[in-house]
Formats: sequence, structure tokens, C-alpha cells
Amino acid sequence: MPCYNRQIHSEVAEDIFQLILETKERNDELAINMPSSPFISLNRNIIMEQGLDSDWILMWDNDIQVPTAKFIYRMIETASKYEAVITGLVVRLKLDSNEYACGMKAKDGSGYIRFTKAPLKPMEVDVIGAGITLIHCKWIRDNLDQPYYSFKDGKGVNGPTILPEDWRFCEKVKEKGGKIIVEPRISTIHWGMKGFTYEAK
Repeated sequence: MPCYNRQIHSEVAEDIFQLILETKERNDELAINMPSSPFISLNRNIIMEQGLDSDWILMWDNDIQVPTAKFIYRMIETASKYEAVITGLVVRLKLDSNEYACGMKAKDGSGYIRFTKAPLKPMEVDVIGAGITLIHCKWIRDNLDQPYYSFKDGKGVNGPTILPEDWRFCEKVKEKGGKIIVEPRISTIHWGMKGFTYEAK
């Protein structure tokens, strides 16, 4: 299971990952360090290419606060139970703890509406932020073509905008019939996020 930590040295990422997994040495996990840059889509696509032989990929930004010690196990448990392709946590945004990095497609097709209340139990959503997401590799290998991550011109409830690359990735998964699940029993904070361009409702 590769672990994605931008701007963190690989050695540190591996130490954190091994601590969470409660082991000194593991031969079945890989920490891939990817420095922050303007080419985030390229970075994430490289990680996907290198990691798709694994069972799972955990995309984990360095500005995401570490959740509970055993959050990985809970995410895998939820992903397996709900047969999810993408599983995310309840991620609160930096400037407003009532904004969450997940949302549903508006009924009128005008864009996406993010959550202002966290779900009480695991539930299916249309899009989720990539600050910390668990990805089922076999499904991706069998159903999606490269590039996996890319930006797209979109339409928000306030007018034209850019659909973030992580939300576009979710769109590709949903278009192929994949399921995206939020695991609300674990929450964290995305310190670097300042909010979406999509209006909360």
C-alpha cells in the first residue's frame, strides 16, 4: 500500500507509516515521496503508475493532520464492506470547520454542492477531496485509462470555475460505475485548504 506524503522526506513518511501499522519492518508497503509543485496532477499520476500493482493506494497530503492511530484499518474495513473504489474521511477545512471536503452533484446539474454537516454513518457521495483518500487499485486498473488525474473546466453554482483534479478523478470513477464512500467515524483537518469555489448549501 503506497503512502503519499508531499514535502516529507521518504524516511520520515516510512517511519510514520510503520508506526501506524505497529511494525518496524514491512515488505508489503511503500512510501513514495513526491515534492510539492505546480504539477500536482503529474505527481499524482506518477504515484498511481508506480503504485497500481498494490492492493491499495493511500493518497495523503502533508498538510492533513494525522487522524487516529489506526485510521488506515478503519478505512480499509469500510472500503471492503461497501465495495468502494475511493474511501475518504471527514475532512474539515482550515478556515471553516463547518465545511467538508466532499459533496454531491446538484439536482439541476449546476455543479457540486459540498457538505456543511458531516454524515453520521458511512455514505456514498459524488466527489471527495484528495487530501487523504484510499484507492482500490484493481478496480482502477480494470476500469480507468490514464491520465487518472486532470483538471476540467466546470460549472459551479456561482458560475464557471475549474473542477479540481481530485473531483475530476471522482467523476471518472462514477462514470464507470464506481462507488465513493465517506467514513465519518474518523475526522481530520486539511490545514492548507482555504475552501472550495462551490457554494455550500
